[in-house]
Amino acid sequence: MATTASRSSPTTSSPGCGPYLQCGWCGGFGAEFGLISPRLHPKTGRPMNRNTLAICLLAASTLAACGDDTNSNPAADTGADTALEPDAGDDVGDGVEDADSRQTPEGRVDTTEGPVQGTEFAGVWAFKGIPYAQPPVGEHRWKPPRAPAVRDGIFEAKSYGYACPQDASNTLTQSGPTDEDCLTLNIWTSQLEPEEPLPVMFWIHGGGFIQGSTGQTIAGGTEVYDGVDLALEDVVVVTINYRLGALGFLAHEAFVGEDGHPAAGNYGLLDQIQALSWVRDNIDRFGGDADKITIFGESAGGVSVCALMASPLTEGMFTGAIMESGNCLAQMRKLDVQNGQQEPATAQGERLAEAAGCADAGDVAACMRGKSSDEILEALPGSISLLGDGEAFEPIIDGHVLDKSMARAIEDGSAHEVPFVIGVNADEGTLFTSSQQNMTETQYEDLVNATFPTIGAQVLEEYPAAEYDAPWKALAAIVGDVAFVCPSRKAARAHSTNANATFTYFFTHVTSAGRQTGLGAFHASELAFVFGNFGSFGGGGAEGELSGSMQTWWTQFAYDGAPGSDGTVDWPAYDAGADTWLQLDTDELGPTTGVRGDYCDFWDAYL
Repeated sequence: MATTASRSSPTTSSPGCGPYLQCGWCGGFGAEFGLISPRLHPKTGRPMNRNTLAICLLAASTLAACGDDTNSNPAADTGADTALEPDAGDDVGDGVEDADSRQTPEGRVDTTEGPVQGTEFAGVWAFKGIPYAQPPVGEHRWKPPRAPAVRDGIFEAKSYGYACPQDASNTLTQSGPTDEDCLTLNIWTSQLEPEEPLPVMFWIHGGGFIQGSTGQTIAGGTEVYDGVDLALEDVVVVTINYRLGALGFLAHEAFVGEDGHPAAGNYGLLDQIQALSWVRDNIDRFGGDADKITIFGESAGGVSVCALMASPLTEGMFTGAIMESGNCLAQMRKLDVQNGQQEPATAQGERLAEAAGCADAGDVAACMRGKSSDEILEALPGSISLLGDGEAFEPIIDGHVLDKSMARAIEDGSAHEVPFVIGVNADEGTLFTSSQQNMTETQYEDLVNATFPTIGAQVLEEYPAAEYDAPWKALAAIVGDVAFVCPSRKAARAHSTNANATFTYFFTHVTSAGRQTGLGAFHASELAFVFGNFGSFGGGGAEGELSGSMQTWWTQFAYDGAPGSDGTVDWPAYDAGADTWLQLDTDELGPTTGVRGDYCDFWDAYL
């Protein structure tokens, strides 16, 4: 019988010191964790290894070994070509399907493509940069992903893979080296051979579909999506890269029908589906339960969650979904026909072909595939502006991945009937409008009228500049309500009305970064609390407690579809009549109602 791996005995054989030594975690968490006994895990009853101070001290003791830091992101360790040949006597797996033959105490796991070698730190095994698909390069650019190739040697899964190509000048964080050979995933697990398989949490990063990666970092080098802390909640954490921008979401009529694929566009979503398929085929080998997968994501990752819920291709592939600061109601383009005021998606492909000098080529597809990724990105730069300007790359109704809009699928009940957590932050819009801090009241009014030409006067009546500290804050309120809060309320109403378990949260805590910048509880500020990776942005005392609680509730949802079912919080299921939410804050934690209610009542007529 498999034995339960200990989470309280970190080894010193594997370095992995990066964020703990770089970002001042030790001092920040010492007061919280140094003076209390470990709490029992609410789902397993086992002591929880949340002593980050001890982890820091361990990291310091192994500083000499940090020259081969597994938290780094060297591009040289990412592809299948870097797999090492096994030494004589190495067990590379014999294909037998029992768990004991697939794992070894040394962290070698035999996947469907061959063995991978992970590293252990703080009681968690990490496997990074594992290819879940073949590189989408050359003639395979703008085509669905292909299953990964079988490898002969042992794949050293010790560093993140390449980030997918993106315009680095757009990113607020550092995504790492880029290459089109970027379809990789990462796995964190505290138990390779648990007595019972662990629920899986499958993370999709945000970035407006044009930026981001699993290995991206914030100030001080802290990895935003490092899964160590979350995996200590007895779940298996998976994070994935997927194609971005024009390389991930461009549609052109020349691509339709190639290799039997009936559509074009949505390649980034097809990547996510391929990654899910790989996880379902392999995650039991890492201690995970393929029949208990929760997908979760933030911003564009949250939109992706909604898209996967609406896709007929993902039926039965996951059992729960969490959308953080996403939008299920965004207007969507159709592949090759006008959709209301939305142009056909192929029109964007025609613009790129023209800009890249391929519009008049005899073989447009071959010409576009002959361009470098940099040439493609420069020909038609993407934008994450929410004010209507710039080129947006995003999911479309292609008749294959999505046969209807996400909004319609949620509203008519055809979206997958899984428990759904939907949440937003109190100041979603400030991050997108902070560049307008010198805006005058007249400029604000002109912009509102230009953005909403038929209802500008009504919008200004709802959001008069005089009621805010500055005109840009009024603009931020509009952006937050239109793009995040009100669509989330509408999605919660629809999903719950169709008799599906639905839970909503409203994150109002303002971190030190939010106070210093005046951005408040800004877009993405909850991520540090979900993953426990604060870096230099706080995380001690009450913030650490809130983070630990949120991690418990997120993972409790992965276990049984009901966050807070362990009794540690009163988190009621969403009720459309009462408009019930859970407020998340260090000062105010508990149920609340009517979040931005009057404003969302106004927008209901237009969203």
